[in-house]
Amino acid sequence: MRRTALIEDCGFVDFSPCDAGREDCAPSHKFGPHIRNYYLIHFVLSGKGTFETDRGEYALGKGEAFIIKPGEVTVYIADSVEPWEYIWLGFRGKLADSFAELADVFAYDGAFVADLEEALAADVGKEALFAGIIYKLYARLVEERGKADYPNRVKSYINAHYMENVTISDIAESLGLNRKYLARIFKEENGISMQEYLINKRLHEAKKLLNLGYNVEESAYMVGYNDPFGFSKAFKKKYGISPSGFRVLA
Repeated sequence: MRRTALIEDCGFVDFSPCDAGREDCAPSHKFGPHIRNYYLIHFVLSGKGTFETDRGEYALGKGEAFIIKPGEVTVYIADSVEPWEYIWLGFRGKLADSFAELADVFAYDGAFVADLEEALAADVGKEALFAGIIYKLYARLVEERGKADYPNRVKSYINAHYMENVTISDIAESLGLNRKYLARIFKEENGISMQEYLINKRLHEAKKLLNLGYNVEESAYMVGYNDPFGFSKAFKKKYGISPSGFRVLA
């Protein structure tokens, strides 16, 4: 059984819904090869099936979704024994290409399906409801992208503020994240802690200053150390020579 929604073009700029529906597929039901000129996401409600793109073939089941991107040749086939039932939503718009980086197959939040069901059943205003759902998906996408970028944002923050009396707590607060969570994902990504990265950055910059002729105390203060003794100890541990000895060699 197939049910589609009649969607009017309401002139939405960022995301303009253009296709939506639900289908309880017959065994081995196949669609494609086909090319779309808009983004189309299918959310699998039950059963199983396969989704094929040039990048590979994926087996999917309940709780998973697949995205069809403009200009791509795709095929999707319901399982012969447990054919899938899915609900779909297609869209265009100025921000639609934000979904180009989304993985072909991903797990979805059940709340999206409840929202889609509500929009499909609506007599009026379904276009706005569909657009709202796309915005929610977009927000989730931005959130996930932001999480992946947090380690680089930490590096950028340290590179800009290493000469200040900055702490790891300051960095976490600036990003609005839990300190322990941020520390964990940074180390997973870089193999060293944020504190180690901060120390390495300060000492690297200190070497440049010593090479330029600044004395040990000046160099220490200019890279964020209030204690020249602590600076000298960290420098020798890192490079195997004291900063004064390095300065003489420089």
